[in-house]
Parts: sequence; C-alpha cells; structure tokens
Amino acid sequence: MRPQVRQLLWLAKGPGLMTAVQQLGPVDGSRCRFPHPQTAMVDDGAERPMGSPGAPCACQVIVAAAWATAAAWASEQADRSVVQCLGATVHEPDIDPRSPAFGSIIDPGIELLAPALRRSPASARTLIARLRRRRAWGGQTLADAIADGLLPGWQADLLLQDLTDIEPMGRDLVIDAVIAAMRRRHDRALTGWTLSDLRRHSRRVIAGLADELRRQRERGKHFDCVDREILPDGRGRLIADLPADVITRIHRRLTAIARGLAADDPDDGRSLDQVRADVFTDLLLTPDPLSPSAPTPTTGSGVSGEVAVVIGLATLLRGDQAPAEVAGDLVPADVARELAADRRWRAWLTDATGTVVATSRTTYTPTAAVARVVRGREPHCRMPGCRNTRVDLDHVIPFPAGATETANLASLCRRHHRLKTHRNWHLHDSDNHQYTWTDPNGITHTDNHDPPLPSS
Repeated sequence: MRPQVRQLLWLAKGPGLMTAVQQLGPVDGSRCRFPHPQTAMVDDGAERPMGSPGAPCACQVIVAAAWATAAAWASEQADRSVVQCLGATVHEPDIDPRSPAFGSIIDPGIELLAPALRRSPASARTLIARLRRRRAWGGQTLADAIADGLLPGWQADLLLQDLTDIEPMGRDLVIDAVIAAMRRRHDRALTGWTLSDLRRHSRRVIAGLADELRRQRERGKHFDCVDREILPDGRGRLIADLPADVITRIHRRLTAIARGLAADDPDDGRSLDQVRADVFTDLLLTPDPLSPSAPTPTTGSGVSGEVAVVIGLATLLRGDQAPAEVAGDLVPADVARELAADRRWRAWLTDATGTVVATSRTTYTPTAAVARVVRGREPHCRMPGCRNTRVDLDHVIPFPAGATETANLASLCRRHHRLKTHRNWHLHDSDNHQYTWTDPNGITHTDNHDPPLPSS
C-alpha cells in the first residue's frame, strides 16, 4: 500500500482528511505497492490485474472509504450552516412589524437560502425541519456522535424517524443506549454498523423498555388490514399490513410450497418469485385449498418452512416477560410462547447471556439438530453488514482440521461463502464470538456476533 494512502487510515475526520485525499489524486493499481499476487479472480471468472475495475487493490479501497468519510464531514458542515442560517427553532416574525394585525410568517429566511441550495422552498422547509428534529430529539449525545464520525447525519435522521412513536423519555434512553453501543464498538476497533444493524440494535433496546414492544404491537392491531393497489399497466399489488411474525410465517409457507413444486419439476422455467406468486393465487382462489389437489409442501425440496423461535428458559416458563426472536425480529413473550408451543415452529432455549446452547458433531455434514442451533444462533450471514437469511453452514476452520460442531460453523450466504472458499477471503472466529474477516488486500474487518436475545 502506498505510504500516502496508508496515512489516510490515521487521519481524523475533518479538513485534514479532506486535504490529504484531494492531494492524493486518482489511484490505480499500477501505482500501488501491493504484497499480494497482482491478479485476482473477478465475477466472470477471468483473471484481471489488481487495481482494474472489478478487482480493486488496497489503495483504491482505502481511498474510496476516505472520500466517503470526507463527504460525510462536508455534509455535516453544510447541515450546521443551514441551522445557523435559519435557527435551531422556528422563527415567526410579524409580516410587518408596524402592523401586527397583518399576522406573522414562518421562517422567511427559507426563501433566501433555498435558491442558494438549489432547492425549492418546500424542500428547504423539509430540510430544516429534519435538522431541527435531529437537534431537539437527539440532543448533544447525537450531535457529538455525528461530529465524531460514529454515524453520518442521514443515518441519525432515519434512526429518529424510527423513534417517532416512542415517548420522549423512552426515546432519550434508546438514543443514549445506541450511541453508547456504537462508541464501545469503536473503542474495540469493530466494524462500524450499517443502517440495518443500527436499526436492529435500536429495536433491541426498545424491546427492553417496559411494555414498549407490547404497546407497539397492540397499537399496530388497529392498522391490520389487507388492501389493494391497481397500477396503470393493468397489474396491481395486494398489501397485507400484519405483525412481522405473521408475515414471516406466510412468506416461509409460500416459499416451502414453491420450492417443493420446483423440485418436482426441474424443467419449470419460472423463477422462485413467480412460483411463489402462483402458489399464493392458487391458495386463495382454489375453492377448497385443503383438498388433495391443492399444492402442498414436499420433503424433497429440503425446505420445510420451519422458523426458529429463540426464547429464554425463564420466559418460556413464564418467569419473566423478556422478548424473544423470531426470524430476526423481536416479539412479545406471550406471542413467543404461543409460537414455541406450535409444532410448525421450533423453539431454541438460551442461557443467561442470551446465547443458544448446542451439541457437537464430528462428521462433515452437520446433523439436523446442529444445523438448527447454528441457524437459530446466527439467522443471517456473518459478513459485516450482510443481512441475507438464505445461508450455508460453513466450517470456519476447514474440515477435517476443524470439527463439524456449532463452535466451528458459521452462517454465510452463498455469495460470501464463495468469497471465503474461492476468492482468498479469510474468516477467523475467537472463543468469545468475535470474528475477523481479512480481504484479499489484507484489510481486516472485525465484528462480533451478538446473541439473538439481549442478556438480562
């Protein structure tokens, strides 16, 4: 890696980084001092020189990340300038100070600023409302987190949007807890959260607030509905607004049936989405969907539609009301107990730390029990930022050196499984569920696997 590029890793977010990346100029693979082989496999299977499109070198990756950080800093400065121009609170002067009877006008400075920002007045009003909400709701805690580069402003805005229905005191608790968690990750040199990770953690914090998850679910019942949208091209959409666990069960059921039909007819040219849509239509419009002629899941597809309910032992025994996890989402304790008792769902118990307990296996292929434990513990791919729930169970330490047991199995989507196996990506997993990815350029990304349920 070029020394000028390497120094970008140590520069703080701000004008120094902006200047350094500007002075660096374009970076291509031919100008890098790269210790790895100078060719790499790309998606089409061809060998290409490192630094060419599709096979970036380490310098190119670092420069792209530096530009993104510099852009976030510049955006933050622009947002601050807008607030300085229009004020942190609504400004409503009299239209004519000499004649108060004429009434007042809200934020007249918007029309002064909007043309300079190449925005319409309506767009400028939306912008200042968003920035004021960020300051009013997030306070100094959120402002410091943005200034320190823990999260960009747009992520902060979406986080606040998710907290719209939370009471102010609860909202403050969620923001403080999320920012504290981000700072701990930063201090441990773990990979920064993506937006989906950020939102997931905020939901976990909300679930820990007394009765908040239940209150949201009960409030949501008033909005349960099935609606339709007719499109101009003669097509349309059927929209079901239902609890997340119900939606998950319906989708898994449709997928299981669709995969079973696809396995029975390998020559079927339809995509899985198309088969799923046809099954959905048949189930609703068939006069007797329970008749023998109706499509049913087949075991030959290898997919049962089964979903893990990860629930604490104390919760299952009604000793507490802690939430449980179903297909990556949190549900109230009483709903989880009902699902755990349903033979179509499979419950997995956690210990006091919220970690799923498991057994081991010495052959290459994991037993069904081991596979279910790993999928319950890791419902999505372990590549940082990847939330794909269609995963393979891969040996972290390759078999037979590594045993086929839950401690040595990781959930990887097919794409990241192939990267690890064929594209010189390496995964190291420590005993405390902290894992490190090393890319072909030698750049590491360290993260940790949180248990499905928060510890008590």
